[in-house]
Amino acid sequence: MTAFAVWAPKPDRVEVQLDDVLHPMLRDDRGWWRTTVAHEGSDYAFVLDGGEPRPDPRSAWQPHGVHGPSRIVDHAAFGWTDDDWRGIPLAGSVLYELHVGTFTADGTFDAAVERLDHLCCRATPSTAAGGGATTASRGTPCTTRTAAPTGSSGSSTPATGAASAS
Repeated sequence: MTAFAVWAPKPDRVEVQLDDVLHPMLRDDRGWWRTTVAHEGSDYAFVLDGGEPRPDPRSAWQPHGVHGPSRIVDHAAFGWTDDDWRGIPLAGSVLYELHVGTFTADGTFDAAVERLDHLCCRATPSTAAGGGATTASRGTPCTTRTAAPTGSSGSSTPATGAASAS
């Protein structure tokens, strides 16, 4: 089962689209729309009031770019290999949040990486799957980069949502 949720207080109807099939969502009193669908490993989008499909703004993976459908990610299936990593000291650091979809004309992580040298920064994906929003942390001196999969990028739409596989 996959649980879908999106915060969209203005529409009268919200559906999640999976493989060209629309599944209705139920709204709560705070503007959140939710549903659970028996579906695995696919692309999805939210449809507000019968409009064009929109990507999930909280998506963990946007394999088709910032305007394409989002992809369901099973975070529990990821094989972590960094159990001993304890992070970096934050004292003296400056954090710079970069929205990949608006930082370059291409709107991709790869295009953004090409423009980061002048910031002297370390670029790291903020999501395990390498998609979604990306954060760059400014530090001294910058010698490492962790790149997302080729063609991955961030997401931006006027709603907040998420899908999680369970």
